[in-house]
Amino acid sequence: MDRRQIVLDTETTGLEVNQGHRIIEIGCVELLNRRVTGRHYHQYLHPERDIDAGAMEVHGITLDFLMGKPTFQQAADEFIEFIRGVPLITLLFVANVVLAYFLPPGTNFDLILRVIIMITLFSAAYIAEVIRGRLAALPAGQYEAAGSLGLDYAQSMRLIILPQALKISIPGIVNVAVGLFKDTTLVSIISMFDLVGMIRGPILASTEWNGIYWELLGFAAVLFFIVCYGISQYSQWLERQLATDHR
Repeated sequence: MDRRQIVLDTETTGLEVNQGHRIIEIGCVELLNRRVTGRHYHQYLHPERDIDAGAMEVHGITLDFLMGKPTFQQAADEFIEFIRGVPLITLLFVANVVLAYFLPPGTNFDLILRVIIMITLFSAAYIAEVIRGRLAALPAGQYEAAGSLGLDYAQSMRLIILPQALKISIPGIVNVAVGLFKDTTLVSIISMFDLVGMIRGPILASTEWNGIYWELLGFAAVLFFIVCYGISQYSQWLERQLATDHR
């Protein structure tokens, strides 16, 4: 399976996010299996504020040069289209370093809230794609039957289309949920503690746990297995409960 990665670089009006500094340049390079593909994204952005003299000495970008450049809101669609499909770890770095520069001046979110926002958007995009595929898989006759009953669009989606689409979406949604649960260990890369991070960090650093290593990792593995297996079994039970097509 090909592994897509995005190398991201930015320039800003200054370093202090809580002073309302904004991103003025974004550069991205696409890698496929660690090889440069030739696809890239580069955009200057108008920050709608002054640039600190210290920052200007570093990157040499002036406000006069940025006159006429789009704001981030205007360039967001093209930027999102380029980075879509990147691994979760890339978005965690964005949450840790870049996201605060996209927020209004004076806005300062805690790191855990920024991570929750990114993980939510990441999982929502995958779940939406799963449901979209199941909607496309429904026979056209279902839509025609809803119309023949005199139902409008909202009623047909609520009463006929979505119940069927969500029922056949259960395996895909569970697959996303299990993968997302396992990917929570990636937050340790941006200096946040999860279960594995707690084991490898403060717990093993304590003298009370000297000589105990594999037992702790084994406990984490068993815990992850129990949760993932439980989710899988519940999804199978739910599918059996909703299996009305052969009754």
